Amino acid sequence: MAKVSEGIARIKTGVDSSRHSRQELAEEIKNATISRHQDIDALLENLRAARIRSGRDIAAQLRRATTARSNEVRATLNSLKANRARDSKAYHEKADAFMRDLTNGVAALLASFAKANQDRASALHHSFSSYARDRKHAAAIWQGKASARH
Repeated sequence: MAKVSEGIARIKTGVDSSRHSRQELAEEIKNATISRHQDIDALLENLRAARIRSGRDIAAQLRRATTARSNEVRATLNSLKANRARDSKAYHEKADAFMRDLTNGVAALLASFAKANQDRASALHHSFSSYARDRKHAAAIWQGKASARH
Protein backbone atom coordinates (compact mmCIF):
# COMPACT_ATOMS: atom_id res chain seq x y z
CA MET A 1 0.00 0.00 0.00
CA ALA A 2 2.79 2.24 0.43
CA LYS A 3 3.31 2.09 -3.26
CA VAL A 4 -0.31 2.92 -3.91
CA SER A 5 -0.16 5.74 -1.45
CA GLU A 6 3.06 6.94 -3.03
CA GLY A 7 1.44 6.76 -6.46
CA ILE A 8 -1.63 8.61 -5.24
CA ALA A 9 0.63 11.22 -3.57
CA ARG A 10 2.54 11.59 -6.88
CA ILE A 11 -0.72 11.89 -8.79
CA LYS A 12 -2.00 14.40 -6.26
CA THR A 13 1.26 16.33 -6.53
CA GLY A 14 1.01 16.17 -10.35
CA VAL A 15 -2.62 17.34 -10.26
CA ASP A 16 -1.72 20.13 -7.84
CA SER A 17 1.25 21.06 -9.99
CA SER A 18 -0.94 20.97 -13.10
CA ARG A 19 -3.63 23.03 -11.43
CA HIS A 20 -1.03 25.52 -10.25
CA SER A 21 0.49 25.66 -13.79
CA ARG A 22 -2.97 26.17 -15.26
CA GLN A 23 -3.70 28.95 -12.77
CA GLU A 24 -0.37 30.60 -13.59
CA LEU A 25 -1.08 30.19 -17.31
CA ALA A 26 -4.61 31.60 -16.87
CA GLU A 27 -3.14 34.52 -14.91
CA GLU A 28 -0.55 35.12 -17.66
CA ILE A 29 -3.27 34.95 -20.33
CA LYS A 30 -5.45 37.34 -18.29
CA ASN A 31 -2.52 39.76 -17.83
CA ALA A 32 -1.60 39.49 -21.52
CA THR A 33 -5.24 40.12 -22.49
CA ILE A 34 -5.45 43.15 -20.19
CA SER A 35 -2.12 44.41 -21.56
CA ARG A 36 -3.33 43.96 -25.16
CA HIS A 37 -6.60 45.73 -24.32
CA GLN A 38 -4.62 48.62 -22.89
CA ASP A 39 -2.32 48.68 -25.91
CA ILE A 40 -5.30 48.63 -28.29
CA ASP A 41 -7.07 51.35 -26.28
CA ALA A 42 -3.90 53.49 -26.38
CA LEU A 43 -3.52 52.81 -30.12
CA LEU A 44 -7.16 53.70 -30.77
CA GLU A 45 -6.85 56.85 -28.67
CA ASN A 46 -3.68 57.85 -30.57
CA LEU A 47 -5.40 57.15 -33.89
CA ARG A 48 -8.46 59.14 -32.80
CA ALA A 49 -6.27 62.07 -31.72
CA ALA A 50 -4.26 61.87 -34.96
CA ARG A 51 -7.48 61.74 -37.00
CA ILE A 52 -8.82 64.79 -35.17
CA ARG A 53 -5.54 66.68 -35.72
CA SER A 54 -5.33 65.68 -39.36
CA GLY A 55 -9.02 66.52 -39.84
CA ARG A 56 -8.40 70.00 -38.47
CA ASP A 57 -5.30 70.38 -40.64
CA ILE A 58 -7.16 69.20 -43.74
CA ALA A 59 -10.10 71.50 -42.96
CA ALA A 60 -7.71 74.45 -42.53
CA GLN A 61 -5.97 73.57 -45.82
CA LEU A 62 -9.33 73.29 -47.57
CA ARG A 63 -10.41 76.67 -46.18
CA ARG A 64 -7.16 78.23 -47.41
CA ALA A 65 -7.51 76.55 -50.81
CA THR A 66 -11.15 77.64 -51.06
CA THR A 67 -10.24 81.21 -50.15
CA ALA A 68 -7.40 81.20 -52.67
CA ARG A 69 -9.69 79.75 -55.36
CA SER A 70 -12.39 82.31 -54.54
CA ASN A 71 -9.83 85.09 -54.82
CA GLU A 72 -8.63 83.72 -58.16
CA VAL A 73 -12.19 83.47 -59.46
CA ARG A 74 -13.00 86.97 -58.21
CA ALA A 75 -9.83 88.34 -59.85
CA THR A 76 -10.64 86.52 -63.11
CA LEU A 77 -14.22 87.83 -63.10
CA ASN A 78 -13.03 91.36 -62.35
CA SER A 79 -10.50 91.09 -65.16
CA LEU A 80 -13.17 89.81 -67.55
CA LYS A 81 -15.50 92.61 -66.46
CA ALA A 82 -12.77 95.21 -67.02
CA ASN A 83 -11.94 93.69 -70.42
CA ARG A 84 -15.62 93.66 -71.38
CA ALA A 85 -16.00 97.29 -70.27
CA ARG A 86 -12.84 98.29 -72.19
CA ASP A 87 -13.97 96.40 -75.30
CA SER A 88 -17.47 97.85 -75.00
CA LYS A 89 -16.04 101.36 -74.66
CA ALA A 90 -13.79 100.80 -77.68
CA TYR A 91 -16.75 99.43 -79.65
CA HIS A 92 -18.92 102.40 -78.73
CA GLU A 93 -16.12 104.82 -79.59
CA LYS A 94 -15.70 103.07 -82.93
CA ALA A 95 -19.45 103.14 -83.55
CA ASP A 96 -19.62 106.82 -82.55
CA ALA A 97 -16.72 107.64 -84.89
CA PHE A 98 -18.39 105.69 -87.68
CA MET A 99 -21.69 107.50 -87.13
CA ARG A 100 -19.89 110.86 -86.92
CA ASP A 101 -18.07 110.12 -90.19
CA LEU A 102 -21.30 108.91 -91.76
CA THR A 103 -23.20 112.00 -90.59
CA ASN A 104 -20.41 114.28 -91.79
CA GLY A 105 -20.31 112.43 -95.11
CA VAL A 106 -24.07 112.74 -95.54
CA ALA A 107 -23.93 116.42 -94.57
CA ALA A 108 -21.10 117.00 -97.06
CA LEU A 109 -23.03 115.12 -99.74
CA LEU A 110 -26.16 117.17 -99.02
CA ALA A 111 -24.09 120.35 -99.06
CA SER A 112 -22.55 119.33 -102.40
CA PHE A 113 -26.04 118.57 -103.74
CA ALA A 114 -27.26 121.94 -102.48
CA LYS A 115 -24.24 123.70 -104.02
CA ALA A 116 -24.71 121.81 -107.29
CA ASN A 117 -28.43 122.66 -107.28
CA GLN A 118 -27.63 126.29 -106.51
CA ASP A 119 -24.99 126.39 -109.26
CA ARG A 120 -27.38 124.71 -111.70
CA ALA A 121 -30.17 127.11 -110.68
CA SER A 122 -27.82 130.06 -111.09
CA ALA A 123 -26.70 128.78 -114.50
CA LEU A 124 -30.31 128.19 -115.54
CA HIS A 125 -31.30 131.62 -114.23
CA HIS A 126 -28.43 133.21 -116.13
CA SER A 127 -29.34 131.21 -119.23
CA PHE A 128 -33.05 132.06 -118.91
CA SER A 129 -32.33 135.72 -118.29
CA SER A 130 -30.02 135.71 -121.33
CA TYR A 131 -32.83 134.09 -123.36
CA ALA A 132 -35.27 136.64 -121.99
CA ARG A 133 -32.97 139.53 -122.96
CA ASP A 134 -32.55 138.03 -126.43
CA ARG A 135 -36.34 137.68 -126.74
CA LYS A 136 -36.89 141.24 -125.58
CA HIS A 137 -34.28 142.47 -127.99
CA ALA A 138 -35.75 140.41 -130.82
CA ALA A 139 -39.23 141.70 -129.94
CA ALA A 140 -37.89 145.26 -129.87
CA ILE A 141 -36.26 144.76 -133.24
CA TRP A 142 -39.46 143.24 -134.55
CA GLN A 143 -41.41 146.17 -133.28
CA GLY A 144 -38.79 148.54 -134.65
CA LYS A 145 -37.47 149.73 -131.31
CA ALA A 146 -33.91 148.48 -131.55
CA SER A 147 -31.87 149.41 -128.57
CA ALA A 148 -28.45 150.83 -128.95
CA ARG A 149 -27.15 148.78 -126.08
CA HIS A 150 -27.41 145.50 -127.83
